[in-house]
Amino acid sequence: LRRCQTVLEAGQPLVLYPEGTRQFGPTLHELYDGPAFLALRTGVPVIPVGIGGSERAQAKGSKFIKPTKVRVVIGAPILPPARGLFSTTTCCLNASLRCNAIRRPSVSALPPGE
Repeated sequence: LRRCQTVLEAGQPLVLYPEGTRQFGPTLHELYDGPAFLALRTGVPVIPVGIGGSERAQAKGSKFIKPTKVRVVIGAPILPPARGLFSTTTCCLNASLRCNAIRRPSVSALPPGE
């Protein structure tokens, strides 16, 4: 996480998978605390991105990527609370991230080709 923080503080983009791995279907699984922790430490917003159909492009355990269409949904930035306003924990921000993800349209709910 220290390296991730250094990357963010340098103004560089960073991709993290808050569920720890690719998931299948519209269900949002438990989130790890890393992205929320980094957002709180650096003040950098979290940009939620959903990728649907990646299991067809590269199945778990596969070494090769197959050309296929995937669906990508990019959500609005989720800003971490300002420091010092109130006691904030990664647990609170994770709950906010989860609520925002649940309210967004699922990538699996999009019509094919969108």
